[in-house]
Amino acid sequence: MPIITNDDPPMNEVVRDGLNGLLIKSHPDGTTRSGIDAKSPDVGDMARAIEAIADDELRSRLSAGALEVRERLSWSRTVADLAKLVDAAAAVPAGAASGRTAP
Repeated sequence: MPIITNDDPPMNEVVRDGLNGLLIKSHPDGTTRSGIDAKSPDVGDMARAIEAIADDELRSRLSAGALEVRERLSWSRTVADLAKLVDAAAAVPAGAASGRTAP
């Protein structure tokens, strides 16, 4: 399903404007309890995006992009890539990264 979200991390790390959703402007809105900057969506930009996504052709194209991104970011792919990383790290002799070798 296409997504409408703020053009801010981490949302814009998954949603690509025009591929699997629409990114909208946002405005600073204080900070969260954890200290992260809070953002509020730009109402005018959100209204524009909602109107745009009502178009059947655009929504269909964004839906296809969402399926593509879903495959690229799938959990099974993440697990497989992590396994490759662990295997590669296990093949490096202890201390090799620092220039030292294990005794």
